[in-house]
Amino acid sequence: MPTFLKCDLCDKFCLALGDNDQNRRHKASCISAQVQEIDKVFSRKKTCAICLEVVLEKNPPAERRFGILPKCKHTFCVSCIKTWRSTTEYPETLRKGCPICRVHSSFFFPCKVWAEDEREKKRQYAIYRSILKKIDCKRYNQGAGACPFGERCHFRHGRAAEVTICI
Repeated sequence: MPTFLKCDLCDKFCLALGDNDQNRRHKASCISAQVQEIDKVFSRKKTCAICLEVVLEKNPPAERRFGILPKCKHTFCVSCIKTWRSTTEYPETLRKGCPICRVHSSFFFPCKVWAEDEREKKRQYAIYRSILKKIDCKRYNQGAGACPFGERCHFRHGRAAEVTICI
């Protein structure tokens, strides 16, 4: 019968004596879970740099999402960064950057959790992009149109799969 040691991260007796692979996997999952929990706690008090409201306390609840710019660390709610991007008062080169530090960012993505860490930001963006890649691009129109974003487009540019109906 295996002997279990106490994990110093989760405080549970789950590390199998002599099973280094299992222990390494467990510690990696513990660290990942703790990082996610810290991100959730950290997200609770993040304030939008434009409207100065706590993003996760906005009303209506549908507004409780961060608009994350991949190349900057400033916090915005989705509605404020959308408004900033759609204003006509400033040239497009200015609007395509962070309203605070002006770092260029050709896009932003919505997220329910604030991602400060570069790796976590990339992970959240990859999840978002995988969802969008399942949606047909409206501009591409299944090959009949032209998408101005080309390969940089976040949406699917292939023809929709043929659906066969069996009766």
